[in-house]
Amino acid sequence: MANLLVSLIMVAVILTVVQAFTRSSLGPQDKLAASAKVMRARTGEIARTELTSKGVTVQDAGTTINFTVANTGQTPLRALDEWDLIVTYHEAAGNQGLQLQRLTYTESATPANGEWTSGGIYMDASLNDAEVFNTGIVDFGEEIVVTAKVTPAIGTDTDNLITIAVQNGVTLSANFSN
Repeated sequence: MANLLVSLIMVAVILTVVQAFTRSSLGPQDKLAASAKVMRARTGEIARTELTSKGVTVQDAGTTINFTVANTGQTPLRALDEWDLIVTYHEAAGNQGLQLQRLTYTESATPANGEWTSGGIYMDASLNDAEVFNTGIVDFGEEIVVTAKVTPAIGTDTDNLITIAVQNGVTLSANFSN
């Protein structure tokens, strides 16, 4: 009888330990599964994002850049303040005086030196055909004109590069000359 009592206590202890072990191992598995689900969704969003350059123009004696970007993917482009804009340019003719600037976003219509802003979102920027659906979001088929201000000015007859990265990390680079 004493052996039966000890055996029952041992079985109860073993079941309690197994239950605790199972509970503690399932929590991290749930977190891992949730992380994998988020990563699959993000990877899908990146795969559906595609940007196309529609051209770069330089104005104001080399201090203002207008970069037109078309959303040719399926993912709407939001949160302009989370985008990055990097300009690599030469400040003197003959590709001398290399400058590399990461510009900060501003909501002001006229950016200051070292800033960029949205010059507008259009159905067709070349026709000034403004967006009509989801204003402030660059949907499929729409174009955004990025207006950037740099100092010192971009030199004439120089080869330069502008790169934009949207909120999900997809990038587009375009070569341009002044």
